[in-house]
Amino acid sequence: MREERVVLAQPVDWAFWLLLALLLGAPIVGRPWLEGVSWSGYLQGFTMMFISILLEAVPFVLLGALLSSMIHIYLQEDVVARMLPRSHWLGLASAALFGFLFPVCECAIVPITRGLVRKGVPVGMATAFLLAVPIVNPIVLTSTYYAFGGAWGVVLLRGVCGFLVAVFVGHYSGRLYQRYNPLRTVGFYEVQDCDCGHVHAHGPVAGGAGHTLSQALLGLLQHTRDEFFEVGRFLILGAALSAGLQTLVPRQWLLSLGQHSLLSILAMMALAYFLSLCSEADAFIARTFVGQFSSGSILAFLVLGPMLDLKGTLLLSGAFEGRFVRQLAMTVTLAVLGVGLLANAFHL
Repeated sequence: MREERVVLAQPVDWAFWLLLALLLGAPIVGRPWLEGVSWSGYLQGFTMMFISILLEAVPFVLLGALLSSMIHIYLQEDVVARMLPRSHWLGLASAALFGFLFPVCECAIVPITRGLVRKGVPVGMATAFLLAVPIVNPIVLTSTYYAFGGAWGVVLLRGVCGFLVAVFVGHYSGRLYQRYNPLRTVGFYEVQDCDCGHVHAHGPVAGGAGHTLSQALLGLLQHTRDEFFEVGRFLILGAALSAGLQTLVPRQWLLSLGQHSLLSILAMMALAYFLSLCSEADAFIARTFVGQFSSGSILAFLVLGPMLDLKGTLLLSGAFEGRFVRQLAMTVTLAVLGVGLLANAFHL
């Protein structure tokens, strides 16, 4: 039986090694400013914060990887396409809320979105689905609630702002690409013959004819394992960078940057982009900056990361034309920047 297997190209690995090089190179570059630092105290504080972030985030990442793998393997794009209303605004809103039905993280959302566009779903609705599902889903919102100690305000702000940005950008993209398909004809996603039990495609492949229940379960567990280790690498880097910033950088430096209305937002948006964290775990990183960075910058970090990061940009570039990716990145960045500035202006 012929199966479809999604093969991701190496740029995702390249992004990981780039981040690792930056993390390891930072102490060397900053050596002149590190003289006189109490390394024993630093290492103790770093270790405690690093381990605490991982212990709190890993269960949500594992749960997200399991559910995301189930949907990624068994969900057919036809099902999503049939569920979308034909009305433009209602379709955008429905697509942005599909995360409650299909809680897929940003690591698996790109090939699904590509499949939706190939099935004839309007680009605007597919874009709203792409941007909102990694934020507006029960696992991510639950992890946000847990990370911020039961602060419902943060959960609601993240969910509502993520929904509104996704609908706005989806509407804008739909207007630009109303009569034009931005998909690449050849990209990072290739169809290959595969006779193993490890199925990467979404659709009824893993549980179809010719597969026993044990084979389907094995395929699911293998996909979950691969996705967990894929996003886990970035979680470890993010936790290490966050712990390093909190324990090594002088507090007054962080406060001077973090309390500036515009610069704090830009700094946290850049951090969200380059860390490429999984959306089930980024709230635990964001929480470590509370009290040092403005509320708008924390919100911008929580909204931008699942929508646009280095890893996701590379995946998008393999599935969609460069012009679409650039337009999407610019629109999302400006929209999230506006959300952060409004949050700071109204002291949310």
